[in-house]
Amino acid sequence: MRGGRVLLAGLLVAALTVACTGTGPSEVPGPGATSAGAGALPAELGVSAEMRQSRTGWADRVVQVRVRNDGPLDLTVTALRLRSPFDTGVATGTRERLVRAGVSRDVHVPLAPADCSARDPRADVVVVDLDLASVDGRTTTVSLHPADPLGHLARIHREDCAALAVAAGARLALDPDLEVVRDGTVTARVGLVVTPVEGGPRIDLDTVDGTVLYAPPGREAAWSLGVSTGPGAAGGEDDAGVQRVEIEVEAARCDPHAVAEDKRGTVFGVHARVDGVAQETVYLEAPTELRRALFDFTGEACGWVQE
Repeated sequence: MRGGRVLLAGLLVAALTVACTGTGPSEVPGPGATSAGAGALPAELGVSAEMRQSRTGWADRVVQVRVRNDGPLDLTVTALRLRSPFDTGVATGTRERLVRAGVSRDVHVPLAPADCSARDPRADVVVVDLDLASVDGRTTTVSLHPADPLGHLARIHREDCAALAVAAGARLALDPDLEVVRDGTVTARVGLVVTPVEGGPRIDLDTVDGTVLYAPPGREAAWSLGVSTGPGAAGGEDDAGVQRVEIEVEAARCDPHAVAEDKRGTVFGVHARVDGVAQETVYLEAPTELRRALFDFTGEACGWVQE
């Protein structure tokens, strides 16, 4: 009888030890999860991710990973890592975001440099690693395949690689000085400077797209260029083969809020061919001086500024 009581007491001590240390089966982290502090979070948290990109992040190659929390716990994203076959290295977002149960929050992530050696990368192998913490100190890391319904990563990859291909044969730049022409109507001339790269491929520049704020005369959709770095390129060259093309612009919008809220109105899309192969649109962002001059021109052309 006494031996039975000793055995029972030993079993009770063992059970209490398991309960106090939190090493029972419900505390075991799920696959790919790590835990610290008060213990691990459950393997199933109801968290998902989707790729987004705002207009303000386009030029800087910044994307947003929208984290959706459909679980019962408020969670903080303490760090995020984006691994993609479209890019070299790992893109990281380190600004903490509290994602309460039932809501979504965006984590901003500057992309790693483009990997143009992969000609047909697959979006379904993109992985987002989320470091998560609950308010009681439990932590875990989950790995997700983010949705990308609008194909942001594939588009960015095409644009990146087109820009690199064109840059191998020519450097494109917008002149910071703007010439305003007052001849009955008020228009302006934007200078596009094309500098060939010695030993690079032949670059043909076909057209430049109008923007939400600026258009060719007559509100056409695009400007025709007809510029080439190949042999026999005509007109506008100096001794180094540098060409300057004047693009005549008129104000396409005269509502002040369109200028005040502008995100892409001074970014010009160039359509080019590299050794005869058409490329994705290459975007040229107006330098700060030109951007300011264009806004001043808009004010004059729209009658906001009286002489």
